[in-house]
Amino acid sequence: MSKVSFMPTPFDGEHFAGVVSRKATLLDSSNPKLVFERMLSEGGSLSNQRIYHPLIDIAANAYEGSISREYLLRKHSLFPYYSPSMHFRDVDKIINKRIRKGGLWKRCEFIEQVPSLSAPLCRTLSFSLAWRWCPLCAIEDEKRVGTSYWHVEHQLPSMITCSKHACELLESCNTCGFSSIDIRIMATPPTTNKCTKCGAIHRASYVDLNGHITWVQQASMDLLNSPGMLSKPYFEHVMKRGIQSGFSNLNGGRIREQVFVAARLQQDFVAWFFEHGFERFFHEPEVVINYKTLSLEKALRNVNGWHPLFVLMWLRFLAVEWPSLEIAA
Repeated sequence: MSKVSFMPTPFDGEHFAGVVSRKATLLDSSNPKLVFERMLSEGGSLSNQRIYHPLIDIAANAYEGSISREYLLRKHSLFPYYSPSMHFRDVDKIINKRIRKGGLWKRCEFIEQVPSLSAPLCRTLSFSLAWRWCPLCAIEDEKRVGTSYWHVEHQLPSMITCSKHACELLESCNTCGFSSIDIRIMATPPTTNKCTKCGAIHRASYVDLNGHITWVQQASMDLLNSPGMLSKPYFEHVMKRGIQSGFSNLNGGRIREQVFVAARLQQDFVAWFFEHGFERFFHEPEVVINYKTLSLEKALRNVNGWHPLFVLMWLRFLAVEWPSLEIAA
């Protein structure tokens, strides 16, 4: 086995799991999964929908302060995308690497390693299983830095196209269906845009997106690149209170009537959902609708813990104004 004592420097916008995966391949190209088993106390594959994974602390420790843990969370993980809609306790334990045990009047115990945290309801989403990539980014990255790599933004489940090239993100081979669900095995996207299983070429394709989906994609990128402190997400207010504000505008601020307004609007929302193509974001959209997963009434009652895609759809439907990043810059 080759000896590699360093952690590779993350490329611009690279997902930290991909950085560690590249190191595992350098350590043992024949069996990188074995390297991961030695590094991790947790089992299981490396999902692209983990808000947090202990790997980020392994990477931060390996850099010995040259690259901070906060920088890795901000620039090389999906944490900024999810944190504005998360409960503050979950945000705090990820930022500070601690879990509080015990009640209010009991002695509290803090432990260092926080277990991995998956995104809420991610298994209902179309883009939550396989790692995705842009075929044009893969070519450019290989020319620029010598290899393709997994971009954080391409793993956003509310993105259909690459923000740079506007081409559709790939998640599998169109010929044989092969996809990279576990990057412990496949450390980088196909470096030649050629399927590693059948050899078919992955070509860029373009789709027409309507204004509503384009708005959701732009807001998603704003969440990922939001300014300010990690502990106080810039978009937290609109992601947690924007839906209530939208209903207040509809019924003149009469809080008691908001639930009734939500019940009346639900049917309109369902029609809007299918009319503008949002069903493509879900594996079984009819099930999501019929079981009231996308219930406006539930959104009014509980402001914490919703998937960002859900919140963004509700905000767009209610015509809530999205905060300008230029104000915070």
